[in-house]
Amino acid sequence: MPLSDNLTPQINSAATYFPISARSDRSNEFDWEIVNRFFVGDLFSISANDKKLAQFQQRCKAHFLHKLSDPAMWDVVESIYFSKRSIKNIAPEMQIFSGSWADDANPAPANRIANVLMTMLGDLQLSASADVRLNFIEKEIRTAFQAEFKPEKSAVKGPALLPYLPPLAEVFSADLHYLLSKQHYFLAHLTHFLRFYVFIYTCQMALSINSWKDGEPQKLKNCYFILDNEKASKERSMLRERGCKQVEKGIESLFPVLAMNESLQDKELGIIPLWALYPQLTDDALSRLVEYAVAFAADRELNFDPANITTLDQALIALLDLSKRQFDKGETRSAAGNKFINFTKSALCSNFTRTRGSAGKVFVIDQEYLLLLTNLAIGEQSKLRLHELIIEFQKRGVFFDRESQTALVEFYERLGNVERLSDSGDAVYVKATI
Repeated sequence: MPLSDNLTPQINSAATYFPISARSDRSNEFDWEIVNRFFVGDLFSISANDKKLAQFQQRCKAHFLHKLSDPAMWDVVESIYFSKRSIKNIAPEMQIFSGSWADDANPAPANRIANVLMTMLGDLQLSASADVRLNFIEKEIRTAFQAEFKPEKSAVKGPALLPYLPPLAEVFSADLHYLLSKQHYFLAHLTHFLRFYVFIYTCQMALSINSWKDGEPQKLKNCYFILDNEKASKERSMLRERGCKQVEKGIESLFPVLAMNESLQDKELGIIPLWALYPQLTDDALSRLVEYAVAFAADRELNFDPANITTLDQALIALLDLSKRQFDKGETRSAAGNKFINFTKSALCSNFTRTRGSAGKVFVIDQEYLLLLTNLAIGEQSKLRLHELIIEFQKRGVFFDRESQTALVEFYERLGNVERLSDSGDAVYVKATI
């Protein structure tokens, strides 16, 4: 049975599918360098800490002293690559040296982000690629690294988590593989890549969280952006109706729905999205759901009458309503609910949110993220027709209205990566910049 054997009210947690906590400010202080470390560690099944770094440094020293005719050269190598931990920029897997290991580094929030990102990659694990353009010293350091850091045979893991947003998981995986094939680009843009996908994940989760009865998401929801140099007005209806405001409205439901979804399931067996749990429920689950709703309402001190609940749909809707109501203004958990909403907006969305006059809050893609998105969308094809590029953007959750599409062409023309075969719009090609 998909329902937990022990349906009792518990502490609210949405950690399986979302990284924000409703606790203290410090629990949401994300260091993106540490996110890089955990994410890459999960990808390659390796990890590092201060002790391992010191051991590795000693291995490198012994390795170089054996190779070098002048022992003083080790001091130069140590200064360049170890003093400021620049070794992290030698190869993708060496990003496990990113971020601080100080006592006050607060790694837990970064680890939650990495865990949520991994739900989109399933049980994917990579091995280090040999195709890396390195100088002699870097090759020797990487050789020592591969001898020191073997993939860890961790404890037996549970089943791979089902991604909440399969369409986004598909392009995230494809983009990651492409980025890894351009390893220097990967190292330069890993933080931007992860921040972008965490943001898009947040937007799409907010837009789809209440659509659990529709089943597995087949495509991403429309969510409109503008370029950072564009002006916006309230006449641009797509921005107003299908942009930042609709995402912020959906964010209010994220924690209540995800927390209730987790409370219905046994974590030891693996959590699945609510849209996947719903069709697995059978009629004999109805009485258990109603009993749980009664217990939940009593625990949260909420008014609730189960008399009219006669179907599974009604029972689930009632439970989700109770979960949302516990965070209403005046309820004991309202402060926690507000923290979650505010942290989500500030920690995950603020980098892409601007206020533009009468248009209010809008989502913005700046030049750096736009170039990254363009290169990911074009991938190995070297160039795409403009309308094909727009479709690829939409697959990644970024939609542009006609005015923004015009601004997009102007941006590419200034950049010099547009190729026109005729005056027809269909004959406008955009080239990658890698």
